[in-house]
Amino acid sequence: MKTIGKFAIFSAVGFGICGAILGAGYEFKGALVVLFGLPVVGAIGGVALGLALGRGWRKTAALAGVGAIGFFLGSLVGFIYTAMFTGLSFWEAQLEELEEILDSIIFHSVLGTVLGTALGLALWNRRKVIGLGLAGALGGAIGAMIMSAVSLSLWHQMALQGIVGGAFLGAALGYLETRKVDGEE
Repeated sequence: MKTIGKFAIFSAVGFGICGAILGAGYEFKGALVVLFGLPVVGAIGGVALGLALGRGWRKTAALAGVGAIGFFLGSLVGFIYTAMFTGLSFWEAQLEELEEILDSIIFHSVLGTVLGTALGLALWNRRKVIGLGLAGALGGAIGAMIMSAVSLSLWHQMALQGIVGGAFLGAALGYLETRKVDGEE
C-alpha cells in the first residue's frame, strides 16, 4: 500500500544521505567535488523515489537519470540566479547575513523547483510536474531556513537540507499517488 509517509521517508533518507555526502565532499575536497557530485545526488534521490513507487527498475532508472539532470540543472540555474544578485542587493551593506540567508533560500527554492519539475516530467503526468515542482520549491526554501538557523558543520546542514527537501518531494508524490489510487485524478 502506497502511503504519503512511505514516500516521504524513502525520499528523506535518500536525499539526506546525499546531502551529507555532498557536504562532506565540499568540506574535504572543495567545490569541484560538489559540482561533479550534484548529478549523483539527484540520481540517488530519484532512485529513492523510484523504489517508493515500486514500478520496476525501468521507472526507477528513468527517475535516477532525470534526477541527476534536474539536480545539476537546478543547481546551475540557482547559482546563476544567485550570482546575478550578489553584490547588487540593498541588504548587502546593512545586513550581510540576511542577504546570505535570502540567497540560500532563493537558491534552494530554484533547485527544488527544477528538480521536482524534472521528476514530474519523468513520470509523464501534468499534475505531478506541478505538484513536485511546488513541493520542491517549498521544501528547498524551508530546508534553507533550517540550514541557516542551525550551527552545525556544512555536511550536517546539507544532510538536514536533503532530509527536508526530500521529505517534501516524497510526501507530494505520495499524496499524488494516493489520489490516483482513490480515483480522484
